[in-house]
Amino acid sequence: MTILDTTPNFIFVGGAPRSGTTLLQNMLDSHPDITGGPEFLHLPDIIQVRKAMQHSLNNGWLDAYCTHAQADTHITQLINQFLFPISERKNTSFISEKTPANVTVFSDLVELYPKAFFIQILRDPRAVVASMLKVGRRGKKQGMQTQPFTQNIIDAVNYLRTCYAKGLAFQTGNGNKLLTLTYEALVTQPEDITRQICTFLDLPWDERMLRPDKHQHIGEKAITNEVWYNEKEYRRRPMDTEIEKWRGSLNVAQKAVLFYCFRKNPSMLKNGYRLDEEFNTQAVRQIFHTIGGILYIFLKIKRKISHRVLKRFMRRRF
Repeated sequence: MTILDTTPNFIFVGGAPRSGTTLLQNMLDSHPDITGGPEFLHLPDIIQVRKAMQHSLNNGWLDAYCTHAQADTHITQLINQFLFPISERKNTSFISEKTPANVTVFSDLVELYPKAFFIQILRDPRAVVASMLKVGRRGKKQGMQTQPFTQNIIDAVNYLRTCYAKGLAFQTGNGNKLLTLTYEALVTQPEDITRQICTFLDLPWDERMLRPDKHQHIGEKAITNEVWYNEKEYRRRPMDTEIEKWRGSLNVAQKAVLFYCFRKNPSMLKNGYRLDEEFNTQAVRQIFHTIGGILYIFLKIKRKISHRVLKRFMRRRF
């Protein structure tokens, strides 16, 4: 497959897993001038190679091979060789690469692709964690090993914090290159948000973005495995029915832990999430916050002890 003669530009989409990145990607892919493919997954891995090479170059170990600029040229050529051909499906001027972990390397990607567009999607952390844990349960039922953040609330919180912190750091310094959306707005105001996206990309709005369920998306095969998505979940239009589902999925202890962890999270506050609104009085908020803190510390210690016991068992056994 040949590389396009006209180089498409990139839209890098990122956010915590289960934040709505898949729905957003399908809406982007429904635009006639955007190709949104399956999750490539490995941009963060390639960026780690870049970081290692930068370290070696800074210490003078690779001078005989390349300069910093040459190394970055090789890295961008590698990414382009992987991603550009997918745009030939529709011969579009934009390629949307949607891997949730992209948000953790936005700051590196903008150095490689200064003309690229970046879209971050956020969602209520309680809904995100509830959905993460549901994936873990489905994976266990299917005999599939899923990521640690789907296995327990401590790993889920830690990874979510990382995603929020990385996104906020990029948002602070690259406001003109980044569009930050919320899942809640995307599903309750899809026309307004898709118009906002098109203005950001300098594209004409297209009503087909409102009905991603009416189009075939090449990302479907890779992700509809009955763990992350089934076909019905994947082929859906933006609807607000998922916004409050977390209430029935989390127990009181989990809700308290998440309230403690994200009540004052800078990214949440900056982007309009107010978990305090869940309670009527400051006294109730403080009690729930305190209980959440105690539970968080307990579960964190328990997680650490379990991890150490498992490591000792593995060493003795093997």
